[in-house]
Amino acid sequence: MMSTVKFRMSITLALVILVACSSNSSEYSKKITSDNKPQHHTNKGYQNYPFVETAAPKGIFFYMRRACGSLFVPDVPDGHELTELESLQLLNSVSSDRVTWLGHAGFLITTSGVTILTDPFLSKRASPVS
Repeated sequence: MMSTVKFRMSITLALVILVACSSNSSEYSKKITSDNKPQHHTNKGYQNYPFVETAAPKGIFFYMRRACGSLFVPDVPDGHELTELESLQLLNSVSSDRVTWLGHAGFLITTSGVTILTDPFLSKRASPVS
């Protein structure tokens, strides 16, 4: 009985999040230019809205610092990294509901025996078939 309630709550929560993320902002969708196109559709193509001024030129010192910073990467402290085996053991040691951050915007959510993967760009292309 309790697992059915948790399952239904999990599915309901997932659907609410999906609908909330996919809805359009009515204020943004009403902003139409005089030629009946949204403001982000320009004659030169798509332009992010609101428009952002281009950053000032960086200069040679900026690029020199970037190059040096990429050549001399700091060492990773001991004990900061986990091996694949340690990661899997830690992941499997939790038996209750859990949320695992995969990096950037990717999460592995496990609740009531249901596993949900968000932002599944874990291969070379975004596709339901790899």
